[in-house]
Amino acid sequence: TLTQNSNGSYSPTTTAAPVTVSGGGNTTSATLSEGSGQSVGFGWASKLPAPTISGNTATYAINSTENLVVTSTSQGFDEHIVLTAPPTSAVTLTLPLQLSNLTASQAASGAVSLVSSSGSTVARAQQFAMWDASAGVSPLPDQETAVPAQLEKSSAGTPELVLTPSMSFLDRKSVV
Repeated sequence: TLTQNSNGSYSPTTTAAPVTVSGGGNTTSATLSEGSGQSVGFGWASKLPAPTISGNTATYAINSTENLVVTSTSQGFDEHIVLTAPPTSAVTLTLPLQLSNLTASQAASGAVSLVSSSGSTVARAQQFAMWDASAGVSPLPDQETAVPAQLEKSSAGTPELVLTPSMSFLDRKSVV
């Protein structure tokens, strides 16, 4: 369960992972910190609205057809972007990474790794995916597709993930 901190952010009450979830009003959705001074946070391009909290999940109504959903887990957090209506044009999502004492790199396979100053990999995201909402958390192969992701540098030189979901998948009549 997420409980509100004195600064307006939220933290889980029953997990060992030191996660902070935004209370809104800033551009960082969630941050996972380690005792060694390492942290990783995901950002959003604009200030987040105040979330709706339900158990271990914070939902941000980004606009009338898009929600950002952050769920605290035993290992950190999951972040999903939920479209409540089909997009009317191509979608590109840019997610700034806030890293402390870590660097991000991307392999030819598309996997994104977070590497410590000693050179050890501390986290890796193998594949970004999207799926049909009717599939729940266990989509069948025809209900899920990979989302191309590119690790880039912002104009300020900070890392960001640029996701380009497949419009041919999103345009399918059977996708909810």
